[in-house]
Amino acid sequence: SLGIELGVFHSQLSPSERYDQWVDILNGKIKIVVGTRSAIFSPLDNLGLIVVDEEHDPSYKESVMPRYHAREAAVQLAKIFSATLVLGSATPALESMYKARKGEYRLLSLSTRVPGRELPQVSLIDLKQEKKERGGSDLLSSTLLTEMSDCLSQGEQGILFLNRRGFANFLICSRCGHVPKCRNCDISLTFHKEDRLLVCHHCYWKEGASDLCPACRNISLILMGAGTQRVEETLRKIFPHHRVIRMDADTTRPKLAHFRLLEEFRQERGAILLGTQMITKGLHFPNVTLVGVVSADTALNLPDFRAAERTFQLLTQVSGRSGRGEKEGKVIVQSYNPTNYAVQLAVAQDYDSFYEEEVGKRDDLGYPPFSQIINLIFLSKDKQVAEDGSTTLKKMLGGSRLAEKGLEILGPAPCPLPRVKNFYRWHIIIKMKGDGQEKNFIREVLNSFYRRKKEELRLVVDVDPVWIM
Repeated sequence: SLGIELGVFHSQLSPSERYDQWVDILNGKIKIVVGTRSAIFSPLDNLGLIVVDEEHDPSYKESVMPRYHAREAAVQLAKIFSATLVLGSATPALESMYKARKGEYRLLSLSTRVPGRELPQVSLIDLKQEKKERGGSDLLSSTLLTEMSDCLSQGEQGILFLNRRGFANFLICSRCGHVPKCRNCDISLTFHKEDRLLVCHHCYWKEGASDLCPACRNISLILMGAGTQRVEETLRKIFPHHRVIRMDADTTRPKLAHFRLLEEFRQERGAILLGTQMITKGLHFPNVTLVGVVSADTALNLPDFRAAERTFQLLTQVSGRSGRGEKEGKVIVQSYNPTNYAVQLAVAQDYDSFYEEEVGKRDDLGYPPFSQIINLIFLSKDKQVAEDGSTTLKKMLGGSRLAEKGLEILGPAPCPLPRVKNFYRWHIIIKMKGDGQEKNFIREVLNSFYRRKKEELRLVVDVDPVWIM
């Protein structure tokens, strides 16, 4: 009604469609740009407002060169144009909230849910105790199944969240313990039942799933863990008269599949939307009255200092999908580790208490926001070359001089995923606590290292990494 043209950018636009959008922007036809992280590079010369929604989301960090973070790029862009920047999130990144508490950012809070509705009632199920006392399936507790049945029988909708795709995490031989692994990565293969394939979710190597153990020819292979495919199969058996819509990286691969699946769910009464983290935020379905978290523990035990923060954010965000209409919402969170503070405070929907708990741990360990992290990753198809490269750079960084420059070095050590896509991976983590001059020292050392490193060695410099896997 205001006569303002919108330009919408997302990953499924073709290059020609994106080009047409940019032409319209340059000609002044498009006044508002809406999109993903690439939209912040809009060539507007009169930029006045930048909004980064869900600013905590790790997908804002680019995983390949240049490894920019769209949130930080937006901060710099706002400074250049003297524009207003709004960082929006129900679960702000710890670094963003820290700056707000220090007064670097202005903190604006919504104390009530829009438009004044109550937050959903959240229940925590201890799966260890549940299995002992009440039984239920090996995936879904009797409590969750009962609530889901009540929800569907009234024509309402439910959402189930499991941040793990595939049918089973891996296969294991009951006789010799052999686990099929990727030939290119040091990781077990995920079983996909639909195509009877074993798939690596890092390099996408695929091979047929045999009925026999390749090591001892035993016929008793056990499925370990569960992914979205397995939960989907279970739901279809338990609720045969209700639609189950699965959203993960496998079902959303076709162009515009994401939008098609959401629209199908929107129009289907008594339906279940099952998915990975792509369903945890940004969805508004007034008829969703139940959200179930199949496993709250999938990210908790990862060797990453942000594991607790990411768990809290995912659980809180997905809980917010319930009860957004006139009807009261419920959330059932299943966990084998229900006493963990991230799980407990997510169930209580208490961000402030989580922030205080987590920021204290970060302060003790010297992690962001009390330092800046650089992850130096050494990659080579020769394991020794990768290890030697990391050792050499560690020596070049020096020992006694580091504390004077406000630097702390962790490593070198193999990455948590030591081999991916046939490249062996070692890394050094640098914590910087100084005034910025230490960056010049690191840059000089890296320039010297590049001049003398072996040709078969690659070095990735990841500043402010969101993952250290």
